[in-house]
Amino acid sequence: MNKLVYYLLGMFLLTPSVWGIHINEVMYNPPGSDNNQEFVEIIGSDNLSGYTIGDLASNDSLELLKFVKGNFSLIVEESFNHTNINCSVYSVGSTIGNNLNNGEDTLFLYYDTALIDFMGYDGGLANGNGYSLELIDSVWKESCEIGGSPGQIYCKIINESFNESVNESINESGGDLKLEIIIPETLFLGVSYSSLFKITNLNHVSGREDFVLVRVKYNITKNNSLIKEDYFNKTINYYSSSNTGRLFFNETGNYTLCGIILNITESACKSFTVVNPLGIPCSIELNLSTDKDLYINKEKVKIKNIINNKSFPFIIEYWVEDLFGEEVKKRYNTSNTNQKTYTPKISEKDRVFLVKNRLVFVACNNSNTELENEKMIIIMKEKASLGVDDDSDSSISIDYVYLPWSNLLNFGSNFKVKLNIHKGDTTKSLINVYTEKNNKKISDDLRFYLNNKNSDYNLTVRVFIKPNCKDTFSDGDYTLVVEGLDKKAEEEIRIKGNKKGACNEEITKKLGKIKSFYTRNKKYSESISLYASLDIEETHEVELMSKKGNQKKLANNSESIKFAVEPEPGFNLFVLELKKEGKVIDTKTLFVKLEGEEEKKSLQERLFYEKDNQTREGINVTINQSLASITGTVVYESDNTKIIRYAPYLLTIVLTLIIIGLLLSKRR
Repeated sequence: MNKLVYYLLGMFLLTPSVWGIHINEVMYNPPGSDNNQEFVEIIGSDNLSGYTIGDLASNDSLELLKFVKGNFSLIVEESFNHTNINCSVYSVGSTIGNNLNNGEDTLFLYYDTALIDFMGYDGGLANGNGYSLELIDSVWKESCEIGGSPGQIYCKIINESFNESVNESINESGGDLKLEIIIPETLFLGVSYSSLFKITNLNHVSGREDFVLVRVKYNITKNNSLIKEDYFNKTINYYSSSNTGRLFFNETGNYTLCGIILNITESACKSFTVVNPLGIPCSIELNLSTDKDLYINKEKVKIKNIINNKSFPFIIEYWVEDLFGEEVKKRYNTSNTNQKTYTPKISEKDRVFLVKNRLVFVACNNSNTELENEKMIIIMKEKASLGVDDDSDSSISIDYVYLPWSNLLNFGSNFKVKLNIHKGDTTKSLINVYTEKNNKKISDDLRFYLNNKNSDYNLTVRVFIKPNCKDTFSDGDYTLVVEGLDKKAEEEIRIKGNKKGACNEEITKKLGKIKSFYTRNKKYSESISLYASLDIEETHEVELMSKKGNQKKLANNSESIKFAVEPEPGFNLFVLELKKEGKVIDTKTLFVKLEGEEEKKSLQERLFYEKDNQTREGINVTINQSLASITGTVVYESDNTKIIRYAPYLLTIVLTLIIIGLLLSKRR
């Protein structure tokens, strides 16, 4: 691993002046067919001569289609419609890389053989819903409008409204802000820095919630020559330092960083030195610990990554796997040693897991080669189970709440929530998602059904907050509630002010509404029917949106309409919009799971059985090797492990008895 890091850092030293060029926006799964619609936006240059783009499978050279002087370049598939995009455009042929994966993938940008930038995604954002992934304040977020903003910074909604929002926010706070530069005096090649400034609201009063919107312009100079100029936006309460700009260097030397808060002209400057970490000898040791060795099911495991020297930037990868090498907690990278957690969920009586970590990168010439660790933990059920979960084993958790670019939720807006739900052996199936305060709901109920018992569901749903047109609600903290299966999960969210135009939308809803939106299909087929019942008095436009594309129809008076769609096995999300004169006056969401055919299910079960048999052939070796590296001897075995370990002896006894029986029968 050290050789790889040194090789990459060495390539940075040979790279020409491409500092500041990076991947800024990605459309990896547009609605409908992906062909001719995927794109990658590069910020920092209008000329990508000598560059290549690639994913985990393959790399592509670039062919110039259109040159436009500026700060952006767009990499597209052939036949991509770039007519109204004002930037340089390059084609890679029929697909970008090996056709960007809709689930997860990684993109790499090279100059010659030097790696300039890379980014990865896991399918949790901008996956088939029409939005793109945009790098906003050094964080990958969904674009604020359908189609993204190829060829421009963020999206035009932000660009047009931001200055007005900054003025209003600063006026509310009194305009008393402090800007400090917090980077150290020595930085390293090959390391990305994203905490450059500390912004403090000097008018903040303890116990009061402030929402101060700040825009900072900053630049880097070397020998009085401008190297980079950029902006970032922050919403702060008292102070903030995370995601305040971005620095990355491929040349050593002395630099100066300057920043200014726009509109109030609060500024700061600092000089620093960039050095090559390969010339700095070090001996970095990585260790791993958990708060204990034995846990009860669903009890949090506290994980601590321990490093002996934190003066150099580092990246640690950590994960949890079972004794067969299957990851039960996905691999994560961290650049700090803050405590991490993992919550196990098992249906067996007991299980053994291995917590692992490794030092992926450190910004020095590390002489220590022991860079990986593992720790065994034992998980036990609180009470015995016969292999079938009962109703108490159902669980609901809120994994993540996706906030908008401003980190603020407004009345009349909507947001997405990532859920993790386990349904045990219960006949109940209804799940309800809503937002409330003091038992008063401020959002529409989002209801859906989970039919399969003893199943895990990982879902992302959208919650619609009601507009506050008559000042019925107050700004502040509200509770997001997910309940069902006799379980409930809650998380606090903050809501302030009305979304622009929300009350106008509320008025237009009087012009009509969608009374119902449903399907009668429960089984998967290549085509299913969706039905909607409308309450309207004039001609309206009805638009159905799905992963496979959009359909539009005209509806006259109150009537029922029907759509034919091509779904996928499993979960499907459909959104229906009722429009009048181009304005959306009502929206309904349909979330449905379609069960596959029994023949497919039987095939999957047979393949699983064959795979299971193949796995069991090497079980003894896997277990013994895994445990030997930790303890030297087997200190604990679950019941199923004991059976497997003694299986050869039992088989020997059975064969012996069969042979004895045959001999006795011959004598007779």
